Formats: sequence, C-alpha cells, structure tokens
Amino acid sequence: MRDVDFGVCLLLFFFYFFLSLGSVCGVGGDYIWRGIWESQYSNN
Repeated sequence: MRDVDFGVCLLLFFFYFFLSLGSVCGVGGDYIWRGIWESQYSNN
C-alpha cells in the first residue's frame, strides 16, 4: 500500500507543479484542471 500512497503523493506534487507552471506561463489553473478532468473521463 505504501507504493500506492507514494504514487498519489507524486501525482499531487505534479498537479501542484503544473498549476504553478501554468500560473507563471499565464495559463489559467482551471484550464489545466479541466484538461486533466476531461482526460480522466475520456479514459473511462
């Protein structure tokens, strides 16, 4: 289970990283989150 927890923490870290990077580049965080959410729904 530790591997799963580590994976979740790593994903959260990347999410925050992309949100920060998007803010710096002038891309809205909502746009990035929407892209991630849509990709999740499209896969399912």
